[in-house]
Amino acid sequence: KNLLWAYLLVVLLFVLVRLPGLGSDILNTDGERWHRRSENFLNALRQKDYKSTYQRYHPGVTLMWFNSIVKYASYKYQLTYTNNPQTLENRGYFVVIHAWSKSFNVVVFASLLALHLFFIKKLFTDKIALLYGFFMVFEPYMLAINRWFHQTSFEVMFGFGAILALLYWNKTNKLRYVLISSFLLTFLLTRVFFTFFSSTCISLFSIVDIIFLSSVFCKLV
Repeated sequence: KNLLWAYLLVVLLFVLVRLPGLGSDILNTDGERWHRRSENFLNALRQKDYKSTYQRYHPGVTLMWFNSIVKYASYKYQLTYTNNPQTLENRGYFVVIHAWSKSFNVVVFASLLALHLFFIKKLFTDKIALLYGFFMVFEPYMLAINRWFHQTSFEVMFGFGAILALLYWNKTNKLRYVLISSFLLTFLLTRVFFTFFSSTCISLFSIVDIIFLSSVFCKLV
């Protein structure tokens, strides 16, 4: 029971460290383009114009799917309570939708982190899982890319989850973990096929590195 609270604390810290200032802290150079792609993607879906969901060389990537949820919810809310839905052309609206979009992304990443912790606990120990979570909360690179409005964090987090689920399937030989890995990999592969190679390698090396550091730290303490 005490360890459950420790896991919840790690996930909560992950969110709290990333939420402050979201929307006004940073806008990556292609951030506005991702908002525009997501809006065009959502409009194409609503009009059942599936050909137009292909945005340049991005065929409906994961960021567009999740951001479309935020934009659709924002549109319905404004339509209900203001009867004057705003768009990206409205300067004040952009700051608000940018903050909500990135906040929603952080919640998705936190959910995936919880899944990572579950698998690492099953594969190794509680101590290694909690240390992994601690490193994920405060590791500078992860902290930085989780605050971007970009596809990269989705690739890394879904890639972590897919590999861990596959490793756990190898340990238990239970089919459901292959299905979970396949589900996570589906979100990972909604970019281009090159993502499979790049993100899988990055995820594998990152997981090995963090788990190795956790194991070493456990031995030291």
